[in-house]
Amino acid sequence: MSTPIQILRRRAVSSVGRA
Repeated sequence: MSTPIQILRRRAVSSVGRA
């Protein structure tokens, strides 16, 4: 199971990675 930190980190990277 993925830890909550990994999901939050992926979401932040996806948001910033798009810019």
